[in-house]
Amino acid sequence: MLPFHLKEKPKSSYEIFRNAVFMSVTTENNDLTNEYLEVAKILAPELSELEMKRAEKEVKSLIDRLEDEVICTICDYKSFIKDLTQQKRSLGFVLAVDDLTNMMQVRFPKISQDSWIVWGNHGHYKVIES
Repeated sequence: MLPFHLKEKPKSSYEIFRNAVFMSVTTENNDLTNEYLEVAKILAPELSELEMKRAEKEVKSLIDRLEDEVICTICDYKSFIKDLTQQKRSLGFVLAVDDLTNMMQVRFPKISQDSWIVWGNHGHYKVIES
């Protein structure tokens, strides 16, 4: 789940800088981290000290919010989950969990569909109730 501002095209150097800093902190890929940091270094001289502090504050706030949501909790059989992907499947009920394949079968009543999705949570669902 990306914060709202990462889904839109940045409108200024400030927004590109802030997004690059956020992505450098949250990505697990070292090569990408370095690329994001390079973008931030290039843009930093264009920003005022106030903008730099504001970006730092926004990034810290976003990270705190993500940690507070604990979106990466793994669910169990019979848990309710909320789909956070762009497929917008809404609320689902876990019917089965397969440890061998790391998949779970989820029923999404709103769209009348059962789907197999990755069980290990990478931020693509939020556990509502276990």
